[in-house]
Amino acid sequence: MKTFKELKKAGRENLKRHYLLFIALILLASAIGTSLTGFFELMGSNPENELGQTVKGVFTNIFEGNIEEALEIASGNKENLSGESYKIFGLEFGHQDGVLSDFVNMQASGSFFAALASIILNISGSATVVVILFSAGAFFFLVFFVVFISETYRVIYTRMFLEGRVYSRVDTSTLTYLLRLKKWKKVSLAYLHYNIRLFLWFFTLVGLPVKFYAY
Repeated sequence: MKTFKELKKAGRENLKRHYLLFIALILLASAIGTSLTGFFELMGSNPENELGQTVKGVFTNIFEGNIEEALEIASGNKENLSGESYKIFGLEFGHQDGVLSDFVNMQASGSFFAALASIILNISGSATVVVILFSAGAFFFLVFFVVFISETYRVIYTRMFLEGRVYSRVDTSTLTYLLRLKKWKKVSLAYLHYNIRLFLWFFTLVGLPVKFYAY
């Protein structure tokens, strides 16, 4: 059995070998988040960014049923984007030239979602229907992202960290190993099953901490 000093030395050597890889894995985990933090920041939680705030205004008005106001804000966003580029959390949005400029500007300004809300309103004749459909869409997107992306990524980066302890070189293709093995769906559903069971144990209070470590 290795001594504590030997374990520390092995840990330092492991970190030196895979420093850049480990940093990249952590940054990627931070980017996709496990609670969609990045998504909500992009929606405009940065008060210093005018575009971020107005895009947030588009979605806020849609969810409040104010479709006309959402269209007006989105239209203003698109005009601003056609004149200059904006940065939100270091990412540049808005392009003046190029074949895809209109498509990119439409997404970045929120005008796509405002137009979609307007179409649903014209068909249904009810702002309540728009709110319900957009709320349902946001919910299913959140569930899909958490189950199939962020939670499954935990498995991937954990494996890569463990491989880093054993091998002198860790192949970055490990990031897609679940896809190659056709196990992505199975792992995602297993995590979903785990989280549902853990959530149900929450109602027993005493069982939650016990089962958290048991699982």
